[in-house]
Amino acid sequence: MGDALWSRVMKGRVRTIRRSYLQWLREWVGQVRGGARTLPFSNMILGLLLVAASWRIWVWYGERMLDGADEPFGVLALAVALGFAWRRELLEAVSWERMVGFVAVLGVYSFFDDRVSLLVSAGFVVLALAVLWGRSDGWVGHWGLFALSLPLIASLQFYGGFPIRWVVGRVCTGLLNLVGLEVTAVGTALHWKGEMVIIDAPCSGIQMLWMGAFFSCVIICRWKLDTLSSFKLLQFAGLAVFGANVLRNFSLFFLETEIIRAPEWGHSGVGLGFFALALWGTWKRAEGLGKLRTKSEELKVGMEGEMKGRAVCMGRDLVLD
Repeated sequence: MGDALWSRVMKGRVRTIRRSYLQWLREWVGQVRGGARTLPFSNMILGLLLVAASWRIWVWYGERMLDGADEPFGVLALAVALGFAWRRELLEAVSWERMVGFVAVLGVYSFFDDRVSLLVSAGFVVLALAVLWGRSDGWVGHWGLFALSLPLIASLQFYGGFPIRWVVGRVCTGLLNLVGLEVTAVGTALHWKGEMVIIDAPCSGIQMLWMGAFFSCVIICRWKLDTLSSFKLLQFAGLAVFGANVLRNFSLFFLETEIIRAPEWGHSGVGLGFFALALWGTWKRAEGLGKLRTKSEELKVGMEGEMKGRAVCMGRDLVLD
């Protein structure tokens, strides 16, 4: 008796849910026929469905963040990216434009999923989330934060660490020769009077480049820089951080060879000092780009107002004539 009653209750609830869904679907179809440009669910719901469907990617992501090979900086970038997307982008209805981009990314992802590494697969998933949750203003910085959320540092160090250290070593050798030291570079090592100073993996500046890119992306999102200004800022930040890393290795040569004696914290202090200088330069560059954007917007508004005023005057003249 109890089972039969429970069965009737559940069937009644299912019928109620089905009727509500059909009514909601009919109303939405009517909105689409009337020219609606959004879909009847939020960006957050669609993004969470993607996260659930790609659960193995997120299991791998957690393992990479905890295995010690990568610094867990990606979690910080992901948290900041979600913070900038909160409320407006996450809770608004999915637009047709975002849906088309989302489906296109997933189509490419489904084709390459079994043919590429998990890092590349995670890149497709993060790109799809950026399409859904990315801001329309300052999108370069917001998409950049989603990209930086990937565990990239170990891979960048493996593939790009040696070439960067090689270039840094040659530039430092030139600077040291300019100040009168006969230094030669062999691979990633600097030789001087029988001593050898090795430019090791931490001195490649990969982590500094990551932090510089993160700092720039946050500024772009906060100040809502346009596309051209955003790429200009990222370019400047990359050059500034690379220059700071060269000057750091140049200065550390004097400490390692004990030409200049410094306390134990001198090694870290030199690196932090030059890195802070690079971030300060990036900030000042962003201020300049922000002021240019403000002036261009004011000029545009002024020109539009002038054109409207001229149109009104011409209309009055025609009426009087």
